[in-house]
Amino acid sequence: MKSKIDSIFINHNEERICQGDIFRDFEYLEYTPTSKKTGTGIMKTFPYLLVLSQDCDLESDCRSHTNSKDTQDKFLFSILVCPGYLSEELREGTHLEEYKLKMQRINTDRWNNIKNNQNPRYHFLEGEKTFQIPDLVLDFKHYYAISRDVLYKNFRDYYLGSINELFREALSQRFAYYLSRIGLPIINKDERYNKGIMRLTHFLQRFAMTERGIKVKGNTKRNTKDGFLLSRLCHNCLFCVQLTN
Repeated sequence: MKSKIDSIFINHNEERICQGDIFRDFEYLEYTPTSKKTGTGIMKTFPYLLVLSQDCDLESDCRSHTNSKDTQDKFLFSILVCPGYLSEELREGTHLEEYKLKMQRINTDRWNNIKNNQNPRYHFLEGEKTFQIPDLVLDFKHYYAISRDVLYKNFRDYYLGSINELFREALSQRFAYYLSRIGLPIINKDERYNKGIMRLTHFLQRFAMTERGIKVKGNTKRNTKDGFLLSRLCHNCLFCVQLTN
């Protein structure tokens, strides 16, 4: 059966925040306590902000707030969001200059992997002029839990559009996978043992990249029976060999 979903982005008229919503120029006061009674606040403006919280949780939260007879066990205290960086600024490493943070410039090979969503740290969203949404990149290392009440205050003034179903689920799955990766330490038993571990890791990493369609130097045998397991290996953790440099 052919899918009825024919676009990456949509607009909705819901009276609540939904998973995949995109906000533009969202202002957020970040408070840092300096003592028990005082603190400092910095007003941050996110050019683009995407909602990552699960839609079932957002729906239950909204229903509980509108129905006074319900208990409050489904209230959300905060909503998970992720900034969307302009793709060219992220590639040049200038997307966080206003916070005086210098980020690395991304070379062509790595950038092609990011655009094809083959780098687990980033998620690329191709823009749509109809919705005034430019090409955006999410960095899964950068995410916020913003107070539910703060995000709901005038959220319609910031609303730009939403990521359509399936596309938002794909984003959610990639985000969850990135956060659940595990970096295993190398146990220093002896030099021979360590070399064996590194060789095994090297082989598994090349195998996984081949299964995902990423070209690697040399010949790597493929085994589709084990491909799914190996394709889930993380290649950015301490235990893994860096083959992407």
